[in-house]
Amino acid sequence: MSAEQYALDVVERLRISKDYSSVIGELSKVMSDFGFNSVVVTGLPRPGEMLDTLLLSANWPEAWGERYLAKKYDQVDPTVKRVRMSLQPFRWSDVREQTLSAVEKKILDEATEFGLNDGIAVPIHDLNGLEAGVSFGTDRLLIDSRAQAALHLISIYAYECLRRQAPDRSGGQKPIHLSRRERECIQWTAAGKTSWEIGQIIGVSEATVNEYLYAAARRLNTRTRPQLIARCMREGLIN
Repeated sequence: MSAEQYALDVVERLRISKDYSSVIGELSKVMSDFGFNSVVVTGLPRPGEMLDTLLLSANWPEAWGERYLAKKYDQVDPTVKRVRMSLQPFRWSDVREQTLSAVEKKILDEATEFGLNDGIAVPIHDLNGLEAGVSFGTDRLLIDSRAQAALHLISIYAYECLRRQAPDRSGGQKPIHLSRRERECIQWTAAGKTSWEIGQIIGVSEATVNEYLYAAARRLNTRTRPQLIARCMREGLIN
């Protein structure tokens, strides 16, 4: 099975999931299938907030989790800093290539003691200033770019599912409406087509396709195409 099909199958199971535990079960299976030994889903704390109040799921070595939270490592963790600044997934090892302070290097070195030498971090941001992320950890990272793209979509969708079930989630949102063209462009984007290819398929210019996608993203409060696709799937706006 291709990585793309794997991701779509997981998203479909998440779409019909009925409770928090089933979402966590899917994430745990994804973690195992891709060779990871930890996965954490969390919002990023603002000044004065504690990370443990924002954790939606934390499947990591218990002793490492206790140390990380007790010592408030999130405040100086270089991977967290990178999540705040990035819209695209990145490997933990990419952060090691930067100039790190002694404290930042110490956190990464300590993580290796718990089998967390490398991993993939997926930043999640929206236009309201939301900062969150999904992070998969492992001792040795052995995935290609297609698998990383699959994890990107799965992570965003899983985060949306968990956030939607959070006790403090606000309700009463207005129904979301997309035009037929916007839906078409998003559907073809989900199928892996570029803006130019979509334009050829539906008979409009590449710039017009980008305008449709931008308008839809603004309406759905998303900043990246994978996030737009995931939210549209969650809301049942595309198949």
